[in-house]
Amino acid sequence: EDPLPLTDSWQLIGGISLDLLKKNTGETRTSINPIIGIKYFPSDELDLHLSYGRKSRFPSMKSLYSTRSGNPGLNEEIGQSLELGIDYQGFLNLSAAVFTNVFTDLIQSYRGLDGYRDYQNIGKAVIRGFEIQGGKKWNLVDIRIAYTYLDSEEEDLDMPLDYTPRHQASVFVTLGKI
Repeated sequence: EDPLPLTDSWQLIGGISLDLLKKNTGETRTSINPIIGIKYFPSDELDLHLSYGRKSRFPSMKSLYSTRSGNPGLNEEIGQSLELGIDYQGFLNLSAAVFTNVFTDLIQSYRGLDGYRDYQNIGKAVIRGFEIQGGKKWNLVDIRIAYTYLDSEEEDLDMPLDYTPRHQASVFVTLGKI
């Protein structure tokens, strides 16, 4: 991934990744994943961005081959993401974004009654939402507060995704060296 300045106020961002998985069965899978975006800087403190990316996530070795819960038939998860966001780095640090993520073969794990996880692919899932974060840094203290809203759906069954929270809030306090 690399930025390409177009003007003093505009920047094009592009990138590509190659992912490779070789299974114990001898099967090999590869995935080429692009990312493209554009940033606009109306001032030194403010930027607006729009991005699209595609990414694959191969199943972990545990999810494929665990003796208790492995599923060697798992497919790789393919996700496509579209995001529109704003960042302000001034007296306060503020950022916000709205996004849509569309997944094919989303890898989900479920804990069974025996206490072990079961890994399965979900045909098509969509997660939409927004996030906002604010923070302030002083000499020795950095405080950040974040909130995320998610509206998730398993489209094949027309129902919400299991284990995906609708609301998430976080507070981070970092103390520096004295």
